[in-house]
Amino acid sequence: MRWLCCAAVLLALLPGARAAAPEPDGGSAPARSADMDGGVGGAIDKESVRRVVRSGFGGVRRCYEEYLTRTGLDFPDGKLVIDFVIGVDGRVTSAELHESSSLRDERLASCVLAVFRGLRFVKPVGGPVHVTYPFVFKSAE
Repeated sequence: MRWLCCAAVLLALLPGARAAAPEPDGGSAPARSADMDGGVGGAIDKESVRRVVRSGFGGVRRCYEEYLTRTGLDFPDGKLVIDFVIGVDGRVTSAELHESSSLRDERLASCVLAVFRGLRFVKPVGGPVHVTYPFVFKSAE
């Protein structure tokens, strides 16, 4: 079984991983952040957010691999959507699992949220910024 992963341009999550093409409705668009330009009052460059989140992919991969080992599942399809706020100093001030996430495992979510809380971004302009960042996991025969 091959493993496909998209959204947030999640490259090489597991050996043989591929980034899948965005869905026609844009649901899997890379680094989609509905509120990146001022959801809490500030603004930040989307590409800089993508770069920082990509730097955390190793941690996300470790979380997902632990999830697969612990549950015994073979690459379940699903979506993990992270809502987080980048504070005025560039640190993540809050992070939580978005309600649209279909992978609702508490330990997986806790692990990934810890990765996000450890990320450091450029300082946003004008105040904190809310970001919604999706990861879509798909298996392929």
